[in-house]
Amino acid sequence: MRLYLTRHGETEYSLNNDVCGSTDCPLTDKGREQAKDLAGYIMDTGLNIGAIYSSPLVRARETAEIISKAISVPYIVDNRLREQSCGAYEGVTKRDDQEFKTAIQQFANRLKGGDSALQLAQRVYNFLDEICVDDEKSDSLIVGHACVCKMVHTYFTEITNDEYFRYLQGTCTLVEYEVRSV
Repeated sequence: MRLYLTRHGETEYSLNNDVCGSTDCPLTDKGREQAKDLAGYIMDTGLNIGAIYSSPLVRARETAEIISKAISVPYIVDNRLREQSCGAYEGVTKRDDQEFKTAIQQFANRLKGGDSALQLAQRVYNFLDEICVDDEKSDSLIVGHACVCKMVHTYFTEITNDEYFRYLQGTCTLVEYEVRSV
């Protein structure tokens, strides 16, 4: 089984480098085009995706819906793929703000009323443990968010804390992981 991972298309928050977290916001027109382009790539390369999983947040659902319609595979919304809530930092702070950068690097920090990275890891790892149990299953696509993509990456790849905090999957880029039975 192969697991494909994409981050939702562009939003006003990602365009402006603002902290979005679990704030619900739609894709920009460019974000919708990115999702259409990704769907075209999936069809052109003949990827055999049998399941699509999406975060419940509108930007991920919009991306999943565009891909779903193009490749004729229904998508399933799973709350465990919701982006990390950044609490008081959401929508008001640029990602390069030093206070935010320090706070987000503390795995147990709940980000001023938001989620900790440990809480996000528990949700995402539980989801992955559930869908990756059988390598005979069809290939799957996950439509997530920046921090969700980081967590999925750590599930399959050993990386340092510094590598974790520098890792950023681009909008509507596709990363492939091979799921192997233990």
